[in-house]
Amino acid sequence: MSKGIAFLLKNFFLVSISVFLTLTMSSCAVLDWFMGKTSDEEVEQMDKDISGLGKRVTRYEDSLDQFGIMLEAYDLQKIKIQSKPIKNQTAEKGLPDDVRTIVETSINKVRRQITLIPYDPVYYTAEVTTGGQIVRTLPDIVIDGGLSEFDKDMIEKERELKAEAQVKKGDFGSSYDQDGGAGYKAKSGVSRLGLDLHLLNYATQAAIPGKQASNTVNIRKTQLGWSVGYYFQGCGLSFEYTLKKQQGLHSAIRLLVEMSVMEILGKYYDVPYWRCIEGAKPDEPMCARLSEEFNDASDATQIAYLKEYLFLHGYEGFDRETNSFDQAETKAYNDIMAKLGATNKTDLFMKLWVTVPIEEAKKRVKEGRRLAEQQRIEQIDVQKKANIEALKQQQQAEAAQSKAVEQKQAEPQVQPKAQVQPQPTAPAAKKPTTPSKEKPVGFGAVSEF
Repeated sequence: MSKGIAFLLKNFFLVSISVFLTLTMSSCAVLDWFMGKTSDEEVEQMDKDISGLGKRVTRYEDSLDQFGIMLEAYDLQKIKIQSKPIKNQTAEKGLPDDVRTIVETSINKVRRQITLIPYDPVYYTAEVTTGGQIVRTLPDIVIDGGLSEFDKDMIEKERELKAEAQVKKGDFGSSYDQDGGAGYKAKSGVSRLGLDLHLLNYATQAAIPGKQASNTVNIRKTQLGWSVGYYFQGCGLSFEYTLKKQQGLHSAIRLLVEMSVMEILGKYYDVPYWRCIEGAKPDEPMCARLSEEFNDASDATQIAYLKEYLFLHGYEGFDRETNSFDQAETKAYNDIMAKLGATNKTDLFMKLWVTVPIEEAKKRVKEGRRLAEQQRIEQIDVQKKANIEALKQQQQAEAAQSKAVEQKQAEPQVQPKAQVQPQPTAPAAKKPTTPSKEKPVGFGAVSEF
């Protein structure tokens, strides 16, 4: 190739490169690429790749809600509850310092019959200092306790299997060096985490006897791996695979807290809380305690409790305002004893207590409260009318008495002695007291009458 042709080709190549760079650099996309700029499309695609978002639903989510319905069905009063800091009382640094937030969330999931009073003295003090007008609601009971146990790697198991074969040149008629093998490895371990909770009376800060929960949860981790490789004449390929799984520590704590909250509140309310937990067994010590307490109660108290639970089961014909059985109630009571196979009052009470139909009893309780409220309003109206009528009669009597006094003063005096004249403003002749002192409590202000 001549020098002239080579020169032309060289120049043509340089011009082509220049034109290409000019065209490409003038494009915004290419310029952004060189500048390392992040596009909106890349950000949107990254947002789409974020997964795992959603509501936090736990195994005991429905159980806590069902527990709240149970409190309504058993016609139990509302309580105000607060949680102290539930701190890590072990030497393990990998555990949360305080799980009170999880406890409060679990309490709030019950919703019914329970009011959560958050514990935040720093916020309260700061608000009062800056002039905030906070009307505090004090709790009835307080939850105290902590993470009391963490036994790490209590059990560890490990299994390993390897197989390898090597053939050198000349062995078994082989013309090449060959080497191959495979391996398998498995490992597992178990750790145990414990939580203790107990209830305090807020007013006295004394622990409530028998109202505690002490539960543990096992946290497992596993590791599985295998490998395979083959080499030929010193060159080859190997492949290894390892899979590690470990149950979430914080997820295990949340489940442990939720179950313990149900247990401790169930013991406080004396309800069969285990009915709300799938697969749970009855709390035998709690059942034995309730059976003993009912057996030691007076006959009148026993009948009052029996009438209440017979009502929750839908049995009619029992007057819950009395604590004794009349002739008709005695017959119905004996029929129910025979139907349920109960041997005595205590046996019947325990059978009724543990088998209350939740949904049906909830409806009966609501209807009973509605009728009671309606009856209370009617009684108030009747009493108001009676008070108004009594007040009118009192005013008429006072007016007649005042008129009689005036007429007597206007008559000519028969006796000349002034000291024997009656005093027209004598305190005994009038009742200057306001009607509110004779008005029953709870019927409103005096102006209503």
